[in-house]
Amino acid sequence: MINSERLDGIIKKGIEFYSKSPIPSIVEVSVSDTCNLRCAFCPKSHADYPNNPLLIDDKVVERLSSELKRINFTGLVVLSGYGEPLIHPTIHKIVEKLSKVALVDVVTNGTLLTERILSKLILCGVNKILASAYSEQMHQRLERIFAELPYDRYEIRPRYQDFKTTNRGGCLGGRGYGSPCYYLAYNLMLDWNGDVMLCPQDFNRKVRFGNIMTSPIETIWDSDYMNSYRMQLFETRNNLQPCKRCDVNGCVHGKEHMGLWKVCKS
Repeated sequence: MINSERLDGIIKKGIEFYSKSPIPSIVEVSVSDTCNLRCAFCPKSHADYPNNPLLIDDKVVERLSSELKRINFTGLVVLSGYGEPLIHPTIHKIVEKLSKVALVDVVTNGTLLTERILSKLILCGVNKILASAYSEQMHQRLERIFAELPYDRYEIRPRYQDFKTTNRGGCLGGRGYGSPCYYLAYNLMLDWNGDVMLCPQDFNRKVRFGNIMTSPIETIWDSDYMNSYRMQLFETRNNLQPCKRCDVNGCVHGKEHMGLWKVCKS
């Protein structure tokens, strides 16, 4: 969802270390496990896929904030994940808390965005709002909402111009990409309950590495379990589930991080 060039710049903007290992440049947080849309390109459109009314609570947000501050995180926090973040009734408070320790982007389908919500997010310190417009009408509506906001504070990505979908880690069928993947070199995915997940493509939540409510974030990030996945993915995804069914090109970002991981773990 985030502009590829911008994302690459964030990832390459000085790689930080903690306990001799690279820390993530991106932390993606799923603040909600439900969505108000049923898009054909999302597993939540299927009748047998859960669309649970689950929301991140203040304790998890507080813990994440303190953990990122403790490891001197200097990257980007993205509020997105497996659901629509604006469904969370206090999304602005989450932004306010996390923006004290990092830049915070919000990725939304745009349907719930209003001038009032936008004003709250801006006042609470949001870095950028990234909205998907799945129709020309939605694009026009979002343009009106963002009319007074400088362009570098928002981004609208219309499906009818440049919107690419994935098979969500094989949830939607199709064949896997087959190449290595560097995602775990630079990105940490956090679920609504504090679980550290494999990635946002793993919609079936097949892999959990730990939970920040019970373990320090760096202990999970540099654990034997996560490193086992990480180092295998640097070579091939063909031997790992659900990765071997995923059709995302995992080599677009993170090559520098991957190289450093290989050095520090050799």
